[in-house]
Amino acid sequence: MNRQVLSKELFIAVRQTRTTVQKKQHYLEIPQIVNRLAEQIISRTYQPSQYSCFAISDPTPREILAPSYPDRIVHRWLVNKMEPYIDKRFLDCSYSNRKGKGHHHAVKQLQFYLNNPANKYYLKSDIESFFNSIDHAVLLFLLERWISKLPYSEQERAMIESVAKTIVTHNPTHNVVYNGNKEKLKIIPPSKSYFNNPPGRGLPLGNLSSQFFANIYLHELDWFVKQQLHVRYYLRYVDDIIIMAESGEELNFYCKKIADFLEEKLKLQLHPNKTILQPTRYGIDFLGYIVRRDYLLVRKRVVKNFKRKLYFYNHLLAPDKYPFRRVVGLEVGQGNGKIEKLCRTHELTVPVKPNRSLLLSMQSSLNSYYGIFRFADTHHLRKELYLHRFGTLQKYFYANNRFHKTGLLKKCLTNSSLSEESQVGQVVHTGLPEWLVQAGLPKPNFF
Repeated sequence: MNRQVLSKELFIAVRQTRTTVQKKQHYLEIPQIVNRLAEQIISRTYQPSQYSCFAISDPTPREILAPSYPDRIVHRWLVNKMEPYIDKRFLDCSYSNRKGKGHHHAVKQLQFYLNNPANKYYLKSDIESFFNSIDHAVLLFLLERWISKLPYSEQERAMIESVAKTIVTHNPTHNVVYNGNKEKLKIIPPSKSYFNNPPGRGLPLGNLSSQFFANIYLHELDWFVKQQLHVRYYLRYVDDIIIMAESGEELNFYCKKIADFLEEKLKLQLHPNKTILQPTRYGIDFLGYIVRRDYLLVRKRVVKNFKRKLYFYNHLLAPDKYPFRRVVGLEVGQGNGKIEKLCRTHELTVPVKPNRSLLLSMQSSLNSYYGIFRFADTHHLRKELYLHRFGTLQKYFYANNRFHKTGLLKKCLTNSSLSEESQVGQVVHTGLPEWLVQAGLPKPNFF
């Protein structure tokens, strides 16, 4: 592979990376970044840059180690080179971070299994501290085996293997930068923190490549369960595992075999406190839903989080009517949305004068919850939330007839006081750089 082809592939990776504040800050430097990365990859001298560390609550506290923007480009490029040929060889029972295999598809497949009357019991388990427990030696062996089968030249495969090995073995805790609410990091359990990992263990949650590598790692488990144990009703979403069978004894046998395989072959362990064996008639708590044979319900925790979000937005717009509650997390750092982050950095102050940009951000967040709700049997819930929980938000948002989603009222779109875009965290470009046109990239959506 010559440098020109590699640069073009890296520009494609740039286009596919999400438009974040980090990307906006580097946008005019992208030609230099791409040229430098291309040179490093070809010469096999690529080394990741400084990582940033912060905590999220989604819903449990998690530690995120996020790469710099140039490293994000490399991760996207690496996945682009490997995924098209490897993903189609994964088994159908594997979900998460795969096209057409998201969590809604996993929930529907689980409900399909439930409708078989022979499936009277289910076993649900997950892997203890999965990402922090991934063994580098095992993963590198698996990556080498997969990369050797890629339909590229020997030089390209060597470049891919070099980058993959560098990403896997790099320790992101060296010279790390702390962002966000540092108090949140103190409540991360020691077993969940990458800083407590022994050498040769773990993948950071903030890497795009970590999700892909996780599927490669647990493909070995999928193959063992389907091809050696011959389990028919099995599915996996990241490290969440569900098996169904006619008897509890059969499931206990499978559980013991899976635990032994994970420990011997993948250096992993099933979580001792998160293994559940119950009759399927009680329903299954899975990916935010209570899955039953005839219907789906949304978990109470998801509904509670949405109600908090609604109160938080109402507090921003009408603080006198909706006084501050610590549970909302405006000051303590709960919530990872764009608006919450702007409030934590004091770029938005209460009371907020709504503009079109702010309202569109709110609409995006509201509809993300409605997307979760409308997948389940929740018509009355969606109706009740809009009529009795939206409060001041009803002045700006409507709900369609079946309460499937919200929309911004026309009067808000045409009101001159709402037409001015917020300039917070935005970069204004008067024209397109020449390199952007040559690379075939679209105009950045900063406006």
